[in-house]
Amino acid sequence: MEDVVTYIINVANNLPGIQNAIFLVAGFIGIAAVFGSLVNQVTNGRRGQPPLPSTIAGLIFGSLLLSLPTAVDIVSVSFLGSASDPKIIDSYVPVTGDNTRVAIQALVAIINVFGWIAAARGIWRWRVGPKYDQPGWFGSGLTFVLAGSIATNFYVFADVLAVSIGAIPVGTNYFKF
Repeated sequence: MEDVVTYIINVANNLPGIQNAIFLVAGFIGIAAVFGSLVNQVTNGRRGQPPLPSTIAGLIFGSLLLSLPTAVDIVSVSFLGSASDPKIIDSYVPVTGDNTRVAIQALVAIINVFGWIAAARGIWRWRVGPKYDQPGWFGSGLTFVLAGSIATNFYVFADVLAVSIGAIPVGTNYFKF
């Protein structure tokens, strides 16, 4: 069991760099989406006509990808209330204690990074949905954005869930790192 915990902690120690790469890639994709949308409007739009729906979606959701942490914070506050705290891992330092608690917090940190990926994928789904006229694009994107918001606020979500069923808030004690 010690080897598994050590392996999970070593993976979690690399998460700040991975998370920064996710933010960087999402920002570059956002810039490319905004630029591509403007080029699409110029090449495919007609004079005197309103902007194409794909251009509007590209501008809005490309901008949201450019500011991914702010977009997730807005969704988190709307969904979880003022207690939301989308965790941006600057440096991962596990708490001292038993191996089970350390492993749980490392797994929550890994889930947090998957949450940022899910939120970016949901915003991207919103961006390309109108462009390719895909059915169900809004619901699919919303699912990913909400799942990403929950994963980046895992301990807050666990507290809200526990309090709603009448238990004590456990997320802050066990999942917050």
